[in-house]
Amino acid sequence: MPSKTLPRSLFCLPADHPVRRAALWIVRWKPFDVMILCLILANCIALAIHRSYPNGDSDKTNDILDKLEYFFIAVFTLECALKITAFGFIGHPGAYMRNGLNVLDFIIVVVGLISVAIHASVPVADHSATFDVNALRAFRVLRPLRLVSGLPSLQVVLNAVLQAMLPLLHIALLVLFMMLTYAIVGVELFMGILHRTCFTNRTGEFRIVKNPETCATDEFCDVANGEHCLPGWEGPEHGITSFDNIGLAMLTVFQCLTLEGWSSILYAVENIVGQNWAWIYFVSLVILGSYFLLNLILGVLSGMFSKEKQKAEKSGALKKFMSGRNLDSFMQDYLQRIASRRNRPHNRPRPINEDIRMLRHDIFVVGWRDTMTFCQIQKGWQRARISCFRLIKSRFFFWLIIVLVFLNTCVLATEYYGQPHWLTVFQDRANVVFVILFLGELFIRMFALGTKHYFASFLNRFEFVIIGCSVIECVLNQLELLPELGLSVLRAARLVRIFQITQHWSSLRSVTFSIVNSLKSIISLLFLLFLFLFVFAILGMQLFGGKFIRWSEDDDFRPSFDSFWQAGLSVFQMLTGEDWHKVMFRGIQAYNGIHSVGAVMSLYFVAVIVGGRYILLNVFLAIAVDNMSEATNLSVEDIPGEITEIKETNIHYAVDDPPENVEEVQILLTEREQPSEQLVVRDRQCWSSPCRSTRIMVKEAQPVHMRSADVIHIQSSGNLPALPVPPVDYMKKAQSEETVEEEQEMLKKQEHQSVFASDPLPLHRSLFLFGSKHPLRKWCYLIATDRVCRSFILVCIILSSALLAAVDPVSATPTEFELVISYLDYFFTGLFTIELGMKIVAYGFILHPGSFCRSWFNILDLLVVILSLVSYAFDDSEFSSIKTLRVFRVFRPLIAVNRAEGLRRIIHCVTVALRSIWNVVLVIVVTMIMFAIMGVQIFKGRFYRCSDLSKHTEHECRGNFVPFVNGYPADDVVEREWIDNEFNFDNIFQAFLTLVAVVTTEGWPKFSSYAYVGVDSNAEGHGPIFNYRPYTALYFVTYLSVVGFFMMNIFIGFIIITFLQEGEQEYADCQLDENQRRCMEFALTSKPIPKYIPQRRLQYKIWWLVGCEHFENCIFGLIFLNTIAMSVRYDGQPKGQILALEYLNMTFTAVFVLECVLKLFAFNIIHYFKDVWNVFDFVVVFISMFDIGYSLYTGTVTEVNIFRIFRVLRLGKLLGKSRNTRILFWTFLKSMRALPYVILLIGVIYFIYAVIGMHVFGRISLINKDSSIDRHNHFQNFPRALLLLFRSATGEGWQDIMMSCANRQDVFCDARTGLPAGSLCGSDFSYVYFTSFHFLCSFMILNVLVAIIMDNFDYLTRDWSVVGPQHLDEFVRLWSEYDPLATGYIKHMDVISLLRSIDPPLGIGRLCPRRIARKRLLAMNMPLNSDGTVQYNATLFALIRTALHIYTEGSIDETNAKLREVVLQIWRKTSEYKLDTILPKPGADTMTVGTLYAATIMQDYYRRYRKRKCATSACATAELEDDRRKMEGVLSTWDRKAGA
Repeated sequence: MPSKTLPRSLFCLPADHPVRRAALWIVRWKPFDVMILCLILANCIALAIHRSYPNGDSDKTNDILDKLEYFFIAVFTLECALKITAFGFIGHPGAYMRNGLNVLDFIIVVVGLISVAIHASVPVADHSATFDVNALRAFRVLRPLRLVSGLPSLQVVLNAVLQAMLPLLHIALLVLFMMLTYAIVGVELFMGILHRTCFTNRTGEFRIVKNPETCATDEFCDVANGEHCLPGWEGPEHGITSFDNIGLAMLTVFQCLTLEGWSSILYAVENIVGQNWAWIYFVSLVILGSYFLLNLILGVLSGMFSKEKQKAEKSGALKKFMSGRNLDSFMQDYLQRIASRRNRPHNRPRPINEDIRMLRHDIFVVGWRDTMTFCQIQKGWQRARISCFRLIKSRFFFWLIIVLVFLNTCVLATEYYGQPHWLTVFQDRANVVFVILFLGELFIRMFALGTKHYFASFLNRFEFVIIGCSVIECVLNQLELLPELGLSVLRAARLVRIFQITQHWSSLRSVTFSIVNSLKSIISLLFLLFLFLFVFAILGMQLFGGKFIRWSEDDDFRPSFDSFWQAGLSVFQMLTGEDWHKVMFRGIQAYNGIHSVGAVMSLYFVAVIVGGRYILLNVFLAIAVDNMSEATNLSVEDIPGEITEIKETNIHYAVDDPPENVEEVQILLTEREQPSEQLVVRDRQCWSSPCRSTRIMVKEAQPVHMRSADVIHIQSSGNLPALPVPPVDYMKKAQSEETVEEEQEMLKKQEHQSVFASDPLPLHRSLFLFGSKHPLRKWCYLIATDRVCRSFILVCIILSSALLAAVDPVSATPTEFELVISYLDYFFTGLFTIELGMKIVAYGFILHPGSFCRSWFNILDLLVVILSLVSYAFDDSEFSSIKTLRVFRVFRPLIAVNRAEGLRRIIHCVTVALRSIWNVVLVIVVTMIMFAIMGVQIFKGRFYRCSDLSKHTEHECRGNFVPFVNGYPADDVVEREWIDNEFNFDNIFQAFLTLVAVVTTEGWPKFSSYAYVGVDSNAEGHGPIFNYRPYTALYFVTYLSVVGFFMMNIFIGFIIITFLQEGEQEYADCQLDENQRRCMEFALTSKPIPKYIPQRRLQYKIWWLVGCEHFENCIFGLIFLNTIAMSVRYDGQPKGQILALEYLNMTFTAVFVLECVLKLFAFNIIHYFKDVWNVFDFVVVFISMFDIGYSLYTGTVTEVNIFRIFRVLRLGKLLGKSRNTRILFWTFLKSMRALPYVILLIGVIYFIYAVIGMHVFGRISLINKDSSIDRHNHFQNFPRALLLLFRSATGEGWQDIMMSCANRQDVFCDARTGLPAGSLCGSDFSYVYFTSFHFLCSFMILNVLVAIIMDNFDYLTRDWSVVGPQHLDEFVRLWSEYDPLATGYIKHMDVISLLRSIDPPLGIGRLCPRRIARKRLLAMNMPLNSDGTVQYNATLFALIRTALHIYTEGSIDETNAKLREVVLQIWRKTSEYKLDTILPKPGADTMTVGTLYAATIMQDYYRRYRKRKCATSACATAELEDDRRKMEGVLSTWDRKAGA
């Protein structure tokens, strides 16, 4: 806004006031902005340097920083005052407080001034007791976000997050409703039950045992040592994890939603209430909350990022177009000026000195360049550059560099801890050799391309930096100046060069292209993530610095907020979700527990999880999904063939011999690895010399390879041969070869298809014995293809699989039930063997097409039967262990896939993803190898420790020592041991295994695992020192950011995109998009809903009462009050309050019963139960009445009964009050209908793994020391095995369960197995078992759920100005106003009112004139019945068709015919009657609304014309009346024809 037009500032300073003008000049001065940003950065650095100490202690550095803080407050206060003076405060547009960042600055300044005043008024000794608000100043780091307009990629990411806030708010309301529902149910079920634990009375006083757990009776305690189960315990995690009130219950439910610690809460509850039903509460909470509702966040962010990216691309294209137009106009002006100057006579005389100087220069240059020596040197120089260029673009050179990179990687990977001296010498010398070779490669490339074009490539610049660092490292190492420089880790980064292989690997090229294309967005997101981490780390330092205390001497909890690096690592740990709840528990306890200020402190940790993990980190996956979608939509030719050449380059050479050089250029261009560039061969004009060269310009039109469409231009002074292009015959031959390959691939697919009942009998001889007309073969074929027999076999498969789940894997002596199961097992095996033999006889074995073994499912069936027969054959022999092969029979349910089309489609999508996923896996593995090599060089030999932590070397770690437990010496003397960590970096294999464990984010920050062991690591062969190398934490943070957050999300995004694309394959040839298909399907399947209107007077009044808005608002208020009443219950509540709440509940129930009775009377029973919400209300009221009656009958009004939890169902009525939540809930239920086959597939996988787990790990004892296999978590029965697998799928300590089932010395067998004491029952199969299950479920199948949710909830981010399925419910509701009996027909005149009642984009709105409404009806043109009515489906279909422009261009008959074909192609079951109703056949004599309203519009326009013409004549009225009678006659004639 110009200064002269600014309104008054602070009601007293006009725009021309000297003070305000000075303030405006200062705040608009760019150096002032830069200075403020630098001061903000300095303030943030000062906050990060600050270190917190326990009990408010400090040091000199903190004192200096505290004094420096006064300077920052003064500067920022001055800035705030200047801006308020310059722009005004808040009263007018453009004022200071009208900007969000300025509001944040103002709050920070005011709070800072208040904190200074508080510190000045409080004595120095009490400063530690005051609340420090310095952390709020950390939010100043958000101010650089105002520069976001200069970074398009950052602008896209930030706008996507900000634009997603509104739809995320709707999702947050739904999640909050679910949390409140489960919290109220949890309070009703589990209130006060988690306070019993084991006490011991060894000293005569009852004390809680170490590591207490909940208990119900003394059976859970060690009674022999004097332990008893008693109440009085505060509860798990110091009472924070409990359901004693609604607040704690909400916090516990939120913890379960994050999938951290939910199994521990389940086991604590099961210790009290048993294992029968408690799992239903927690499993349903995890499935509905974590797998469905929270994944909606990903769908919203993905859609918003895609939309913002498209918007940014369109804006960039527009700017580029405008700049191109400006450049063109500039060039035209420039050429015109040159032309005018050429035509202008040169009248100005040139100075004599200048002529003499130019003459001398020309004589010297011509004399030198005219010599043959210069021409030979020039020719040789250019030939050398062309030869080098041909060399670097040759496949030999490419593969040579790849081999050298591979050898360099192998040499780096040979490094390990304790290696001999000769290997170290070899590695050093090999490193020098490789550096020299790569340095030579650098010089060759630079010589061939030139320095300018060499550095135009990003990868060339990257290599230059790495080689430079390697050269410096080699020099310093040879001089022995810095033996541990640390730059050697950059050698591993040369492994990036191996990605050049993507030029010859098309499928891997798309993955690499997606990664490169994501870098800008990922870097911008990392910047936002760093800001988030920085702000919350500083905030955590101010809130919890020096307050995290150790609970016991052996407490190894490491996260804290004492310094910036510790706070940053703790926040990053919470972002990964690993043990974030334990950090929260420490933070709450730091403020005196959950019953004090600590409850408020929990909001900090909730904000970190919601804002960081569920919003920012989900943007990683959103970026991956968007870029993978772009990469998969591109063809192979559209993806750049050489990703290293990011920018186009122009290479200039001087060529002497035109024909030879043209051939050389042709050879260069025909190489497959050539970059997308222009190769220009120019001459240097030698004045009258024999080396006068020719000018050749070769321009490649296509970016990747030479094709027949490439355009080649040759310009020269002489006649040059044209560059040949591939001949037409060659192209036809290539196309014919591709056609043959496609046909062979289709034939191969047909051969591998499973055998269906409709498959014909093969004509080939079966087993070389039975011809196609042999009676036995025909009989076997009829039985094998009979529908009844196939159904019977399917039932037998299900029963056989169910029997496997009923087996007890522990019992040594079989029971009678198990004997019956074994006999049935023999029967089913024999039956399956007979079925197998009949199919082999009918179809043949394997040699001819259509034979039995040409189907993979039949091969699986054959393998299962053979293994079962082999296990029976060795049942009583010494090879009885082979009997476990019978477990392969559990794979037989997979054969049922052929019977279900939807399930087969899901299996196909998973199979396609598995076949294609190895490209992504290769990229991830190469990246992990890079980090493994770095890890070996950083941590090799540094993860050792002595059992006596006071000793630091292996030499010192000898003899015995007395350990201390809780500060007291133990009774036993223990021998010292030099121990290596279970996960270490001593060699490349151990490092890779460690990184595989880290990438799952399970246990990575624990003291005994990875991150903090690296932080404490010392020199090689030395024990740990506390926080000795804190900077090594960056290694794990970087690895998790690159691989865990980015690469793994590429992996998940590939699965999601594959599923979505495979789902669209059946509509590949359809011209309708997904939104058009959904809307048309709604129009074809929708039915009108009736609206009951009573006829009796009293009933009508009650009907009007229950339907009015005030009555609904009253009921809504009562539901809200009832919710509050249900939420105020807490443990230890007085009996009087409980009785008052019960009476209040009876009152609410009575009101809801009255509402139900009134609605029953108003709507009648039939019409009342037609509404889903009325049915829901009736069920809630009925259960509430039964609850009250049961309580009064049994006299247990104050006790909990099972029916009381159904009161919470009243909260469901709140969902129907808001339109947005109603649409969200409707879409959620719709997506549930799309999940049956996915859920069935998940059930089959769980069943298979559970049965295998029972047979392999079911004998493991439940009392092994330090084992995750216990009474809650085991494979000894089928239900607990399923629950164990569900826990593993959620990532809850799955690696600990895997290690507890492995073949180790502490994994003993259960005593009931009858095996000798000390027998081991672990198996190394556990590594394959759990890893494959975790990969298949957590990364594959469960992400199919995410894909379905994203597909169904895409309307949340779709442009609402385009009609979608979410808009069509309004049409159904408003149609009932005109058709209360749901006949499906209304008068055509009512359609205009209907359209005006519906808001855009589906309708036209109430403000639209009727003339425009008639034009809309003219475009809709639905059929008109003889009685002047229109049909429901026809009207909705026409409305959708015109709104989405579906086949609206061209002749009506032609478009209707095309659309009829499309409808029959997609919805084959559409009846001919319905099709004729919505789309009349071409040529049918059908009256339409368009015809009628065309006549009406014509009449209207004709009246206007006659009115204007006859305005000045006296006969205007008579003529108009005559015209009206004529038009009415025409309309009546049309009506009679329509009726006929």
